[in-house]
Amino acid sequence: MEFRTECIIPAATLPQLSIRRPVILVGSCFSDNIARKMRESLWRAFNPGGALYNPLSVAAALRMLLLDDDESRFVGSIVEVEEAGRRLVHSMMFDSSMSSRSREGVVRNFRLRRDEARRLMEEGADLIVTFGTSIAYFEDNGAGPVGNCHKLPSSRFVRRMLEIGEICDEWTRLVGELRDVYGEFNIVITISPIRHVRDGLPTNSLSKAMLRVAVDRLVGRLASAYYFPAFELLTDDLRDYRFYAADMVHPSDVAVEYIWDKFRNACLSDADRAMLRRAEGVARLASHRSIIEPTPEEARQRRSDIARRFAEVRREWPDCLDLPGGVDDAADDDPIADVRGDKAGRS
Repeated sequence: MEFRTECIIPAATLPQLSIRRPVILVGSCFSDNIARKMRESLWRAFNPGGALYNPLSVAAALRMLLLDDDESRFVGSIVEVEEAGRRLVHSMMFDSSMSSRSREGVVRNFRLRRDEARRLMEEGADLIVTFGTSIAYFEDNGAGPVGNCHKLPSSRFVRRMLEIGEICDEWTRLVGELRDVYGEFNIVITISPIRHVRDGLPTNSLSKAMLRVAVDRLVGRLASAYYFPAFELLTDDLRDYRFYAADMVHPSDVAVEYIWDKFRNACLSDADRAMLRRAEGVARLASHRSIIEPTPEEARQRRSDIARRFAEVRREWPDCLDLPGGVDDAADDDPIADVRGDKAGRS
């Protein structure tokens, strides 16, 4: 007797991705979860926008990062606020990971992310997009939607639910413009299973339904566009509060691992999955800290073993990420010293 309904993902409904192509992820914090799992397996994955939730804000951020050469719109989104007696500077188009104590710092952070994102797109990156909500906040001066209100007064914004048509039209234009500049790429679209309970559960359900219809239309309209059912995997397949974090809103680590496993099985070849497992094993070993202090000989042997295993991975997968800490096996005669903080502790 079956006591759950497993979400089966037909292989034909998703693209065959390659770990030898980088991935850019944008959207809600669910994108961060998957990006983290990719990086833990040494797959080059980058989320340049931080946590962004509604489709129009995600699109606007991508335009700034990948298409616009004029920085005026980004500069115009910068605001200075006082928080707990401190002066902080934010961009309303991005989350606080872009923030700084100065306008120059925010602009510098943006440029670093923009340059890295464009470099990866030029190398042939695929795109993974996660929509979190249909509800957007617009500045009351008639400007487009913001990515983050940064606790500014609600009177400054107009809140409304986006229409399916405007979501589809904006993303159709954006993907076309991106392909004109960067060529063909796969775009995998997901809907975050994270519930926006502050809006109330009925509004959250309506918001997610609007997103699901919009994504279905986009997948039918765009070439090389696919839907990955992250939402259904948590809410229909796992469907139990034990798979949520303590806040009963975000997925637990076990749920993220389950969804990540489904993604690998659906989008990667057997060979790529095997390589990710090897790379993840080396990365986990490199970041592990023993409770019992090893002897000098044990430490040397351990470093040698990690360096050897990483060298084997890199021989077969030359463009994988470095081990945690930016170590490579030819850095010096102690090639992984900074993996465990040896070098950082001396700096």
